[in-house]
Amino acid sequence: MAHPNETRSRLYAVFAHSGLSVCEFTTLSLLELAKLNIAQLEDMEEGLAHLKEHFAVLDGSKEQMRSVLDMITVH
Repeated sequence: MAHPNETRSRLYAVFAHSGLSVCEFTTLSLLELAKLNIAQLEDMEEGLAHLKEHFAVLDGSKEQMRSVLDMITVH
């Protein structure tokens, strides 16, 4: 991860060459950050969906194991 001063220097350099006003540049920067946050949230949602699938499989396996144990203990 870049040092904050290095990141700040890069932002200033991009801003200086962009020809945008401070307000325009800030707005575009915030929009880009929002896009990154949305992408990260989508990745997290996808990860959670995979976890839910795994837990569903585990729950099914747990029920099967209980059935087998019940059959064993009954006999």
